[in-house]
Amino acid sequence: MKRINLLLLSFTLLAFLVSCGSQRPHPSPVNDSLTVDWTKVDQKPVPEIKDEPVSQIGPVPLENEGSFSNKKSSTEGTYKDVPRALVLGPGLYRVLGQIALLKEMKIKGFKPQVILGHGLASIVAAYYAFGYAPDYIEWKFFKFINSLDEEKAFSKGWLRLVEKNLLDELKEKRIEEGRLTLIIPIRDRKSGRIIYLRRGALKSALMANLDHKGLISKKYEPAFTIALFSRSNLKKIGVQEVFLVDMVTDGITWGKGSGFLNGIFEKAATVTLKSTSKADIMMTYQFSAFGLDEKKKIADLVYSSKKQAIDHYKKINEKLNPAKSETKD
Repeated sequence: MKRINLLLLSFTLLAFLVSCGSQRPHPSPVNDSLTVDWTKVDQKPVPEIKDEPVSQIGPVPLENEGSFSNKKSSTEGTYKDVPRALVLGPGLYRVLGQIALLKEMKIKGFKPQVILGHGLASIVAAYYAFGYAPDYIEWKFFKFINSLDEEKAFSKGWLRLVEKNLLDELKEKRIEEGRLTLIIPIRDRKSGRIIYLRRGALKSALMANLDHKGLISKKYEPAFTIALFSRSNLKKIGVQEVFLVDMVTDGITWGKGSGFLNGIFEKAATVTLKSTSKADIMMTYQFSAFGLDEKKKIADLVYSSKKQAIDHYKKINEKLNPAKSETKD
């Protein structure tokens, strides 16, 4: 009898323990928009952008503006099939003006086969090559510029903010993975040779494109004080026409510049002028009223660039459709 009572007591205790274990609170599911159940999706989602301003002057990207739409523009494919390269020249914060041209190109349905850029324009080129919409690229740059506070251009703190706020979505990517052929020009500090990178880690190549003082890379530095592009190298990969965007020859002014920076961009202006004869189209922005490092006038610069971009695209359209241009004349 005692044995039976002992067995009943054991079963009762065991049932009680199981009951307590089943009543333990389960962790609540994570309610995070960036958490994705990879078993239920077949492609990486576009990062969510909340519909709220990040500053008093910057634009806010529209819903689904993170990347290009899969729908083709009504005018896409109407131009003769000639491989073309778009070269975005250096210009520090002025490079936001180049984004207006990318917007105009998107509206008209034109996309180059190859894109390369210098300085901050290399980051514009990289985002564009990976399929990010121009509005989104503009938003990223506004967000970055508004984070700078008093950091001086090309300082170590400035470079850290570039890496943190501008390259966050590109840091794991490789140059060759873009939707368009992306080229990142860099210069070997020791030999002085310019290397036009088409493969390799994207982030390190972009950072080298901004590191004038060797603060991060002891091996590589920006190439734009020597050359903007190599016509012969582009020809080797099939490029027949080169469209160059110029941000510096109209005049170099600074808000908080220095003799060092002035020397760099004066060389860039000279190199850009020499490149005119090598390009099929030269598109120069009239930005002398805007300092290269001027942050307060960025909104005015972007506004001015919109009208200029329309005029610049007319040059591209004349090149793409020479017969229509002759008929107009």
